[in-house]
Amino acid sequence: MAVTILFGKGNSGKTSYCFDRLITAADAGKKTVLLVPDQGTYNAERRLAAHTRRHGFMGTRVLGFSRLAYLVLQERNREKTALSDFDKRIVLRRLTAKNTEAFSVLRQAAEQPNFAEILSAFIDECRSFDISAAALQESAAALDEGVLKHKLTDIAFLYGKYEAYLEERFGSAHDVFSALAEEAGKVDFLRDAHIWVDGFQWFTPQQLQVLKAIADVSEETVITLPMDPEHRTRQRRPTALYRRAFEAFEELSMLFPAIRVEIVPDYAASELRRFRDTFFEPVPETVKTPVQALQVCECTDRRVEVDAVARRIKTLVQAGRRYRDITVITRSSESYSRLCERIFAEYDIPCFTDYRRPMHIHPLSEALTALLETVRLKWSQEALFRLLKTDLMPLERRETDDLELYCSAAGIRAYHWYKDEDWRRMPEGLENKGAGLVYINGIRKRVYDLLSPLWEAFAGTDSLRNFCTALWQWLEDAHIGKTLAAWQAEAQEAGCEEEAREHEQVWKKVISLLERLVVLCGDDEMSGAEFTDILTEGLEELHFTLIPPTADHVTVTSIERGYTSRSPVIFVCGVNDGVFPLHHGEDGLLNDKERRALKKTGLSLGPDSRFRIFQERFLFYLALTRADNRVYLSWALATEGGDALLPSPWVRQLAEKGYVDMIDKEDGSVSEEKAGQYLVAVPKSFRNLPFRLRPAKQGEPVADIWWALYDWACLHGYNEYVRMMTAGLFYKNAAVQLPFAVMNKLFLKNSVLKGSVTLLERYRRCPFAFFVQYGLKLSQRLMYSFTAPDFGTVVHEVLRVIGSELLGANKQWRDLKDEEIEPLCREKTDKIAAEAAGNILFSDAYFMQIKERLIATLVRTVYQLKAFTAVFPHFPLTLWKNPSVITKRGNTRNLPCRTA
Repeated sequence: MAVTILFGKGNSGKTSYCFDRLITAADAGKKTVLLVPDQGTYNAERRLAAHTRRHGFMGTRVLGFSRLAYLVLQERNREKTALSDFDKRIVLRRLTAKNTEAFSVLRQAAEQPNFAEILSAFIDECRSFDISAAALQESAAALDEGVLKHKLTDIAFLYGKYEAYLEERFGSAHDVFSALAEEAGKVDFLRDAHIWVDGFQWFTPQQLQVLKAIADVSEETVITLPMDPEHRTRQRRPTALYRRAFEAFEELSMLFPAIRVEIVPDYAASELRRFRDTFFEPVPETVKTPVQALQVCECTDRRVEVDAVARRIKTLVQAGRRYRDITVITRSSESYSRLCERIFAEYDIPCFTDYRRPMHIHPLSEALTALLETVRLKWSQEALFRLLKTDLMPLERRETDDLELYCSAAGIRAYHWYKDEDWRRMPEGLENKGAGLVYINGIRKRVYDLLSPLWEAFAGTDSLRNFCTALWQWLEDAHIGKTLAAWQAEAQEAGCEEEAREHEQVWKKVISLLERLVVLCGDDEMSGAEFTDILTEGLEELHFTLIPPTADHVTVTSIERGYTSRSPVIFVCGVNDGVFPLHHGEDGLLNDKERRALKKTGLSLGPDSRFRIFQERFLFYLALTRADNRVYLSWALATEGGDALLPSPWVRQLAEKGYVDMIDKEDGSVSEEKAGQYLVAVPKSFRNLPFRLRPAKQGEPVADIWWALYDWACLHGYNEYVRMMTAGLFYKNAAVQLPFAVMNKLFLKNSVLKGSVTLLERYRRCPFAFFVQYGLKLSQRLMYSFTAPDFGTVVHEVLRVIGSELLGANKQWRDLKDEEIEPLCREKTDKIAAEAAGNILFSDAYFMQIKERLIATLVRTVYQLKAFTAVFPHFPLTLWKNPSVITKRGNTRNLPCRTA
């Protein structure tokens, strides 16, 4: 059991040193394992293969801690103990809901939607630092009376419930790394192996226990740490650059008393080494000569920044670089990854962004989200048509559009879907649209038959297992799997392998999600609303697992995921204050003060926000030392939304200390002196032609470079593209006379134009509006509205009905008793309103309020009629009748439906 610590600064050659020794051991027939951070396994495999003499290797395992745990636990038949982050949150959510009454200070916090996520992160932190629920309870008992004592008691209580759940459900309360530490020394591929641990800056107590178990059975274990070997004791300070690595070294020294220390020779390039060794001193040194391998650029916004990076990449590739020699590093992936994908595609730059792309953009995820909203919100029209428009339902797009048009014009609301009854009213304006009632009701029937089983299944309370089964059965009945398989085959035939993999992955992960829910909480009773919340959260957690499309590509990564990479050229984007360095705040269940209080009791958790702020400088150090030959720094002065941004304080230090002598400025405009920089990609360069050639129309000079670009495009097969791009230069906004054949079909009947003076006046007022309305016959979508005339129509109809009944009974208005008036008005209004506009007055609270106003108006009117007839000697013999209107479809309509 020989354990060696290998020290070296950033980009000093520690990884290459490990590769050389690993290859030597592998060639000698020994078992070899390379343990790297989880996110760095792919890059480590590629670098190791490129480092070998034959550009490939066999027998060596390149693993992260997660993959190592999977292999070890699988061999030991304990893989069932592994829970994903989502699994933990679901379990904690259910446990919290069952035990909320037992909390003292966290009761209100437990009702917040993200409480399970925060609690899961804290429990993970506790487990990483080997802190059990019992240890939390002991620390709580040692504290003085106060909020922290009660908070820790609540957390320990729920933590204990969580451990009990794991013990009951999986036979062990251990998490993955605890189980790995127990089982790592019992597997064959680690026994007597040569282990190299590379790419880590520090280790959690759990990881240290795993390393201890591995080292006990291995023949040799080599662990690399970033460190300044000449000033090791200087790293004790909290603000020291290698503070985390120094803490890791002290912990390893306690774990392995016979540890050896080696210092790797420094292979870094001389200029970048000088920059690394002087700028990252506690007080950066002032240099007389700028670093030629370092270039900085200030941009007006992030789009201009990424565009400048893309142009620089194309220039480097044209000078002989490969795309794989270039890496773009950001502080976080969210700000730049999608922007890089879009702009790099315009420049035809192959790129791979390693951020986890969410699955909510896929039609299946959108369909399930809309389906759950439709069920939860009781046939919400918006959610329903979002579902139907995903192309996953057994409806044609035209059928979906026709159904939506009918529902809008007819005032169809959610309650109209409750019963399996045909709709009987055809709104005015739709008779000639080709959408008859038989056709519409056929579509309605298919939608109702498809969704009603799920509606019934989610109506009450049931077990989570039954909810998952009902949803799975619905997916089968709707043939979702077959549809996605067909989409996958079409994408493969079209050569879109990435799209094909997305269709395959989303189906597998959705089914896996349902299976995991059943395994975790299958017997838990819950309402349909609770299940939809859980499933919606699960869908939001699904991400695509994609691999680079080609070996020669630009990698776009965040520093937290890409700090193990190494490239000849590095672009560091977003060097803004608050972005890189990132401003950390106090988050989680415990604030910094409470963490310090726990540390005094002997309970050490993760670093506080102050320490994380200090670590931002180390992350910047890692970003700059990933490059072998050249580093480009850039920042924006505004976000996409126009919010102002400031350069990072490190930029000011670079300028003040003499490391850079010039800051490039990019504002997105193409100046004459920089014109050549924009002619690096086809057809992106052609987009500048319209603006640059426009002065020629006024006889003004145009730079030769733009005429040269125009001529080159025409000579090399880009005629059509250039013609399209420059069409605006030759366009004249003049109306063109329609051909007679077109005019004859649009306006004439039997070659005769028929109209009126009003029609001619409208043509004179605006020929284009006339053409749209009377030629193309376009109109706005019909939307049902209950307007003032409809209100009056219902009032008059109710009065007519009451008056007719009074005459039929030989009575007058004065014969009504006061206590009879309001019930009578309400009864007749309910009956008339049920026939008016598709029963819309009963659809929601807004229209119910209108109905109450209508009844109040009727009551006042009847009282006035009663008072009038009490003193008026004459009385009516009959009442005016509203003539029925027979529509073209044979429907009798007394109360018109207004559409606008």
